[in-house]
Amino acid sequence: MTGQLRVADIPSLHHMAWQPIVHFASQQIWGYEALARFTDVTPTQAFAQCAGEDAVRRLDAQCWQQALHHPPDQGWLFLNVTAATIRAAQWAPVPGSLQERVIWELPETAGWDPGMIPQGLPVALDDVGSGYGDLWRLQGVRWRAIKIDRGIIAQMETRAAAQYLVRALVRVAQRRGGVLIAEGVETAATARRLQQLGVAYGQGYLWGMP
Repeated sequence: MTGQLRVADIPSLHHMAWQPIVHFASQQIWGYEALARFTDVTPTQAFAQCAGEDAVRRLDAQCWQQALHHPPDQGWLFLNVTAATIRAAQWAPVPGSLQERVIWELPETAGWDPGMIPQGLPVALDDVGSGYGDLWRLQGVRWRAIKIDRGIIAQMETRAAAQYLVRALVRVAQRRGGVLIAEGVETAATARRLQQLGVAYGQGYLWGMP
C-alpha cells in the first residue's frame, strides 16, 4: 500500500452484518456471508466512492477486520474481496482459529484473472450467471463454492433459459465436487424449485434480513 490515506478517502463503515446460507433439505445454517453496511450509501456506492485503489483495499481490510473480530460461532464464513485487493495480492491474515472456516468470495467484475489466486486458497465465485467471465473463471479457478446470481433466480419461473442454466451449474458443481448456492431466495416455493433442480443451498430474505 502506497501513500498516506486520509479518513476522508474511505466511506465510513457502520457495521458488518451476517446473512445465513441454509441447507434446503435440513433447513440448517451451513455458513454466513459477511455484508458491509454503511450509514448513508449502499456497499456498491461506498466502494465506488473510494479515492483510488489504495482506498478500496483499505476499505476491504476494514470490512474483514470487523467481520473476523465478531464472527458467528459456527459455519463457513464468506468474506467478499475486490479486484483491487486480488491484483495487489493483499489478502488479510486470518486468525488461526478461523482459518479452516473462511472462504474468500471473488467478484464477477473484471480486473482479475484466475492466475492471480494463490494455490490452495479457499474461494467461492460470486454472481455466476451475470457476466461474461463466468465460463473462464469456472474453468480456471479451483473454487469450493459457486453462487448463482440472484437475477437468474428471479427469472427461474418465467424463463426456461434460467432453469437450464441452473441445471447446468448443478452438473458443474457435481463434477468438481463443489457446493452450489442460490442467492436471492425469497420464497419457500423458490427454495422447493431449486431443490428439485438439484441445488442444495440457498441464501436470501426467506431466512431473514442480514
